[in-house]
Amino acid sequence: NITNVKALANILIKLDEDTESLRTVDMNEKMPMSLSLPFGVDLTSKTFELLLEIAEKLSGEFYAENGGHTNGDDIEAVNTVKVRMLALLISVRLLKTNLNHLITWNVDPMSVGFNNKKKDELGLEIADSKPIRQRYVELLNKLVFQRPSLQISKLIENDIHSDCSECLSIGLSVFFQDPLDRVNILVEHVENLLIESNPLRLLLASRYFNSLTKPHNLIALVPALKKQVAGIKAEDIQNNRQRYLLLLSPILQLVYNNCKKALY
Repeated sequence: NITNVKALANILIKLDEDTESLRTVDMNEKMPMSLSLPFGVDLTSKTFELLLEIAEKLSGEFYAENGGHTNGDDIEAVNTVKVRMLALLISVRLLKTNLNHLITWNVDPMSVGFNNKKKDELGLEIADSKPIRQRYVELLNKLVFQRPSLQISKLIENDIHSDCSECLSIGLSVFFQDPLDRVNILVEHVENLLIESNPLRLLLASRYFNSLTKPHNLIALVPALKKQVAGIKAEDIQNNRQRYLLLLSPILQLVYNNCKKALY
């Protein structure tokens, strides 16, 4: 007999398989007017709100202190937890797929609700709540840097770290709209890595750099870096100017290399 849990697991696995082909955007296809594709892409406020709510809920179970809510001898209960962890992983992958299409299709993040705040039961925005964009950043960073203690959670830990890092790097311009904020994020990661070699921070930093070495992202960063350097007070020049030049010099070199490659 196929139990409800097994049926749900099969549905989730099929959904993951169907969306795999959508994780890279086909540049030869025209953007659909509906901003959607079957089996995984639907660029609407509702999509990003639901994915966030699902991931927030399941991340709490991912980081549970112990497995007290399940009996190890209850196979059905254990399998239910495994399926819920699988649902967390697939929700992150769906987010990654939709972010990738959002960026490639050049859709305004504000038009799909990234500045929307949390809503109450009546559908009204809660005034002092955080915007969806900020909630995503906090959740994804937690899923990158914080390690779970449950053995069931550890089964997907590496995939969660990797996919969340990709979400943050792909959606860097969505989550951090001001190029100055992106500069500060990069500087923070570089400085922390110089102090301590953290493999999870290195993973995220490498994904950020992979994303930012694309020509259109580099061009946006150069003015921000120059502005940061020019705006430093005289008494802070020795410390802070050096911080930003640490990034400005290699970024300018990458711009040069990209231009040279395009010309030849």
